[in-house]
Amino acid sequence: EIEGGFRDRILQTLKLLEQSNIATILLNDPIEFPYSEFKLATILQSATPAEIEGRIETNIAYNRSLSQRRAGGPKVGDEAELAEDTVEQLRMAGEVQRYFLPQELPNSDLLRWAVVYEPAEWVSGDLYDVRRLDEQHIGFYIADAVGHSMPAALLTMFLKQAIVMRETHGNQYRIHQPLEVIREANQRMAEQHLKGCLFATCCYGLLNVRTMQLSFTRAGHPYPVLIRPGQPPRQIESRGGLLGVFE
Repeated sequence: EIEGGFRDRILQTLKLLEQSNIATILLNDPIEFPYSEFKLATILQSATPAEIEGRIETNIAYNRSLSQRRAGGPKVGDEAELAEDTVEQLRMAGEVQRYFLPQELPNSDLLRWAVVYEPAEWVSGDLYDVRRLDEQHIGFYIADAVGHSMPAALLTMFLKQAIVMRETHGNQYRIHQPLEVIREANQRMAEQHLKGCLFATCCYGLLNVRTMQLSFTRAGHPYPVLIRPGQPPRQIESRGGLLGVFE
């Protein structure tokens, strides 16, 4: 347990860093600081060295980008008009991004899907999909394009195309297994040689609705949580690196 004075100093330090557009990475938060108040703060738990290194590189690139924009920014007289136009474009981009999310979920007598999607800004680096692949299988995933604002949002559009659950040839089709889905997505991202240290995390699951067996693969994403009646929640742990970092 941490004394209130020390906690206040931590929060004050975070605020000063935030004002300077310096992102903060916090490991294993047992104190429940109000990190939702800080747009640039990131919480990591059970992170691998590769995940930490990738997020540090992303934060450095973001800070450099802000510095460059401030150095070559608009004149004072144009700032209000530019800000208004930027907000409108971000609002429209957010609407387009939400259009790519599932409009209906494959509910049935045995299954009910539920989602909550609340971006902190107009656009988001978060993405999810739930799709019936055939009468027996449902594929679903949640992904996080690490970064901020428009670059992360654009990366979600790329992820939408890179995550292929099913392959169809004429009248025949083949359902991809979770590991295959993640491998192909990672390969497509690596081939793009994305600049700005952009990468993503993902957790993909394939559910057999007849046997109720679930298989899944995790790529750097926080562990899924399994909740059963009468049992304590537990994390489903598996190893898996970030998407777009290593071939």
